[in-house]
Amino acid sequence: WYVVLSAVWQWRPLFHAVRGLALWQRLLSALLPLAAVGWLAYIAVVHHGLLFTLVGLPDNMSVVRALPHTLLHTLSLFVYTGPSQPELWLGRLPLLDVFVLAMFAAGAVFYARHPFAARTQLLASYLVLSILLISLGTVGISVALPLIYLVSVAGIAYLLHFWLRTFPVNPLARYFGMGLMALLIALSCYYNIKQYFIAWPHNTAVVQVYRSR
Repeated sequence: WYVVLSAVWQWRPLFHAVRGLALWQRLLSALLPLAAVGWLAYIAVVHHGLLFTLVGLPDNMSVVRALPHTLLHTLSLFVYTGPSQPELWLGRLPLLDVFVLAMFAAGAVFYARHPFAARTQLLASYLVLSILLISLGTVGISVALPLIYLVSVAGIAYLLHFWLRTFPVNPLARYFGMGLMALLIALSCYYNIKQYFIAWPHNTAVVQVYRSR
């Protein structure tokens, strides 16, 4: 799905790239997708139930009908209460800490100011697709985390750029802003390292799960 989405957004560069290929390369570029589509069509006719598994979609319509509820639940995992999976996660802590959430908001503001940029459209569409697939239960929640961190990094750069532009010549203010941001990043890293590598393996529920296995 990510490859298809990328091809939709980047159809112009792909079209110009194909035009520069030799004839046999063009034919091969056209035959391979057609062969894949033909194979999926054959599976849809002969093995109907297998098609949904191959394309990564649920074959149970009740999952689709419950999509609004599962969407809200998926979003709450990042900001409110995490998944109840002691074998993977500590308690019901949200997946993102306060600093990452704040930087994600700043990054969202930055990208919202450039709505027609290719990067904005790609990241937004990838995030929407990830949340949908997670809510449908076809992929794990970790699929969306790299995208969220990319937006958060953009938020850090945006805030630093705003700070340095506000204080273009004052060295004390510039170093204070950069030092504060470095401290916040270090605290966020320390919190996540302590949470996952120290607190999680010693949690009672985690120990019970692995002892039972």
